[in-house]
Amino acid sequence: MAIIAIGVALAPAPEGTDSRMMLAAGLGVFAVGLWATAVIPEALTAIIFFAAAMITGVAPASDVFSAFHSSAIWLIFGGLILGVAADRTGVGRYIASKIVSRTGHSYMGLLSGVLLGALVLGFLIPSSMGRVLLFYPVVKGLAEEVGFEKGSKGAIGLLCAMILGGYLMASTILPANVPNVIMLGLTETLYDAPITYGEFLKLHFPVMGVLRGVIGIFVIRWLFPATIDPTAISRKPVTLSRDGRLMLVLLGVTLFFWMTDSIHGISPGWISLAAAAICLFPGIGFVPEEDFQRRVSFGMIIYVAGTIAVGAIITSTGFDNWLGATVKDVLHLAPGNPAQSYASIVGLSVVGCFALTMAGVMPVLVPIAADLAAASGFSLFAVLMMLIVATTVPILPYQSGPIVLLIRLAGVRFRDVARFLIPMALVVWFVLFPLNYFWWRFLGVLG
Repeated sequence: MAIIAIGVALAPAPEGTDSRMMLAAGLGVFAVGLWATAVIPEALTAIIFFAAAMITGVAPASDVFSAFHSSAIWLIFGGLILGVAADRTGVGRYIASKIVSRTGHSYMGLLSGVLLGALVLGFLIPSSMGRVLLFYPVVKGLAEEVGFEKGSKGAIGLLCAMILGGYLMASTILPANVPNVIMLGLTETLYDAPITYGEFLKLHFPVMGVLRGVIGIFVIRWLFPATIDPTAISRKPVTLSRDGRLMLVLLGVTLFFWMTDSIHGISPGWISLAAAAICLFPGIGFVPEEDFQRRVSFGMIIYVAGTIAVGAIITSTGFDNWLGATVKDVLHLAPGNPAQSYASIVGLSVVGCFALTMAGVMPVLVPIAADLAAASGFSLFAVLMMLIVATTVPILPYQSGPIVLLIRLAGVRFRDVARFLIPMALVVWFVLFPLNYFWWRFLGVLG
């Protein structure tokens, strides 16, 4: 990867372009390549990228560290603290257990309960990694309670239901995963065009969220059939402590302000930051100082800042304009053919996600969104939404860090989860992407 990056960086810049352009491209190849292959920790890659960008002078510090001015970073910061608070106060397990206990005691009921529990946490806890760590013990305990042995079809089915609700469906919620947050940060940094929680949810959740969940639960039932003894499920009541009840109220208020951001105009990042401050306040103590120091992953914040910086540097040197012109020629975008342009832009993002992983594709494609918009006749907002929609469709587990973490925690084989992800990706490509196109046409997003 380093050899390829050096080769790109030393290549002569195309005639009429900024002399720093290929150096920026080389640094981008280096960073995105390491993020995609996970050879070293993601945060370390970001730190090396920051250092290399400043030492080489490829861009001013205001561009290299632009992410720290973006609300996206503070959305991640607040989400990590909310996740720790929800875990400490028992809110996450309380919500999950309540939903699971009320969705029936059949295998299909348990699958639905796990899916809904994971999805609800997607609204409340804006951190995929945090939700995995919080909810997996619930799913593991549920599998053991009904007699599903480790690696059995029933246990894998419950795991896939958690992936479906907690990642695939939750990805249609703006702050619920890293690619969305990176896109939000880059959009604010490059285009000064903030995206609201409400409009994002309206576009993505009905088709790519709800409809995919309905289809996905039957796909899981078909791929991993199992039966259980309904009497084996415990009916012991689950209660919340006083801190848990207060934390549940705080999460509800936070969610309310997120969903109404188009009305009050406060960015989700600042809402998340305010909620985090309440959790950390000494008199409240949802997250004590020792837990803040020990359990809040600043590596995730550095990683997201690094991905946003890649996009900012690519733009500052003009590489995005050159790449955009090249991509436009390949895709044959035209204002008079919206269906073909939609398919081409979404397809570009799908290919990018396969090569660069879900998070790695955003720093490369978001900077050329304006060029794609101009060529296709779509608005910048529409193109950004097309780019992000593919990040909700992992084809193989390696494309998503939270899925990889879940597989490792569960001790199952990658191919077991791939058996679910591949047919779900085919359903999305051939059924949901076309339906999504007509949904967006109905909403007026595509003209």
